[in-house]
Amino acid sequence: SCAFEDCPKLETLTLPESLTTLGYGAFQNCSGLQNISLPEQVTEVGDYAFAHCTALEQAAVSGNVLTLGKNMFCDCRRLAEVTLAEGLTELGNSMFLDCVSLQAVTIPDSVTQIGESTFSGCTDLQHVTLPQNLKQIGGNAFRNCSSLTAVAFPEKLKSIGNEAFSGCSGLQEALLPDATDTLGYSVFYGCTSLERVRLYTGGNSRRHTANRLQRVFLLYQPERSCHSQKRDTDRRGV
Repeated sequence: SCAFEDCPKLETLTLPESLTTLGYGAFQNCSGLQNISLPEQVTEVGDYAFAHCTALEQAAVSGNVLTLGKNMFCDCRRLAEVTLAEGLTELGNSMFLDCVSLQAVTIPDSVTQIGESTFSGCTDLQHVTLPQNLKQIGGNAFRNCSSLTAVAFPEKLKSIGNEAFSGCSGLQEALLPDATDTLGYSVFYGCTSLERVRLYTGGNSRRHTANRLQRVFLLYQPERSCHSQKRDTDRRGV
């Protein structure tokens, strides 16, 4: 873990072909590192492995990698090109958080789950290809991806978490498949360019559908408990 953390002058990286695992924070804060390519034998990459590598421009995650840790590339602000391996089943939480130069990404069809805040804050992200076998998109997954204009939702997608696409001000349409039966709060809140929406109603009443729409597009404000209301009343002296 943290094997080369805080090595700011490290610019090039050649990893041995026999390497199978990268530990927690292995190259975190290596601010001079410009590109990485993982050997074919790597099967697991730990959390924060390349976090805050602010000069990193290209990353190839190929071969047999099955597990990618959370915050793996977070705050890699020059990262513009990423190749992800076929065989991955899940993208970790905050994996590309605040990678503001990332413009396009193709997620392999083997991925079934995108974690929370995976692409949150990727303000230059214009194109994303979601895998055909994707079933779950986590909360805040694409939050504030303001350059994203269109997303093709796969037919097997079942659930989308809270605020998954909130703040995607360039998103113009959201056509969800019939399989999507679970939608979190404020999924499309702040999507000011949204012109066309399709939601599966499942034969529910107009009132139920209207409530569902309200929950999806408005800012979620959690219900306040009786205790919190009483505290506010006490402070006001009522």
